[in-house]
Amino acid sequence: MNLTEYINKNQDCYYLDGDKDETMGVSLQKVDTVEKIKRIDTTLLTDCHQLYITARGSALASINGKRYELNTSNYADLLPNSHCQLLNATEDIQLYIILMNEPFLMDILKNKPPFPANYVMKRNSNPVVNINIGQMPNVTDGLEMIIRLFDDKGHIFRKEMLRCTFKMLLLDLGSAVIRTMKNTEMKDNTTRQDELVKLFIGLVHERYKEEHTANYYAEQLCVTPQYLNRVVKKNINSTITECIQKILMGNICKQLKENNHNLQQIANEFGFADQATFTKYFKRNMGCTPKEYREK
Repeated sequence: MNLTEYINKNQDCYYLDGDKDETMGVSLQKVDTVEKIKRIDTTLLTDCHQLYITARGSALASINGKRYELNTSNYADLLPNSHCQLLNATEDIQLYIILMNEPFLMDILKNKPPFPANYVMKRNSNPVVNINIGQMPNVTDGLEMIIRLFDDKGHIFRKEMLRCTFKMLLLDLGSAVIRTMKNTEMKDNTTRQDELVKLFIGLVHERYKEEHTANYYAEQLCVTPQYLNRVVKKNINSTITECIQKILMGNICKQLKENNHNLQQIANEFGFADQATFTKYFKRNMGCTPKEYREK
């Protein structure tokens, strides 16, 4: 079934065809009752790009044999030769169905789709797209503007305006998708950074007696010292070196106060080459020698 045949079967569709090319067309349906949802059947469509945009409520759909929920601020983007059957919906459903054939898409987008390069590949594996609910009003406003233009049959430039408005709608969807992807990437990046800091602190607690350098910990965590230092500084307001020193010096001071090991033994235990190196390191960080600290 092609788009024209679908339009003839569904009288509630708004439909725009081409002035000179009758094969070029787009349709829009607004579905706002469960009864209408159950009457929709696009399973036989073969030549259309299909968009199912949920402005309110949720719907259950079978897409290419797999069930998906279309919730508020979701939309399903189906490539030609995909099959969708709407099975049910909540009572407050407000769903917009846009069917566009290839000539129409090529005409309004000029082979420059407003979506990321990997967008089509992702839609092959999962046709449902989540967008930030804050972006949904722009999309809904665009859909309602299209309906008003369809209803305004006396508008002198109605077809031209409709083409422009459909293009604006796709640009809004593209913008919403890209912004949502960026926000998700930022959240994922923050989560990864938090995990990296936890791994770093845990590793320092395990290895502070043997390893005192930033390079060692960065290498163990498979990142550069510069990156690790930037992430640690951002999350806990201390550099890698400051973290290592804090943990190392805390344990050295505890040893000096709580047992009678001589300074050479303590130097050996905490990975220093000799007592002189240990004393120099201790004084640089504490402002006094290990002996002076012990005697306080």
